[in-house]
Amino acid sequence: MLLEDIIDTRTKGSFKKVSFNKEGKEAKSILKPIKRLDSSSLIEIKILTGRTHQIRAQCENIKNNVANDNKYGCKDFNARLKQSGVKRLGLHSSEISFLDLENKRNTFVADYDDEFKKMLSYLNT
Repeated sequence: MLLEDIIDTRTKGSFKKVSFNKEGKEAKSILKPIKRLDSSSLIEIKILTGRTHQIRAQCENIKNNVANDNKYGCKDFNARLKQSGVKRLGLHSSEISFLDLENKRNTFVADYDDEFKKMLSYLNT
């Protein structure tokens, strides 16, 4: 699923959320379902632009909130998740790739940490 929005980040640095309006900048992401959990889903997100809170704001906009997100998340869902004892945000950067100053591609991959695994286990019950 391709998400294309206009995100206004003029609230950057404040406690406010970013907004969706014509005065913002283009924000594109590709969402791919990975696994259906009990009452949520694990999805892969590829960001094609890099806007402040892009993933969090776009997920909220399509009612597919990021787990444990106190700013953009679902309060009821997060309250149930709090019972698991997991405190981290439900985002994991599994891979980043970029060209260095010598035009050489650098790719770094990271496995899920223990807290993220605990969150997925709890959400799959």
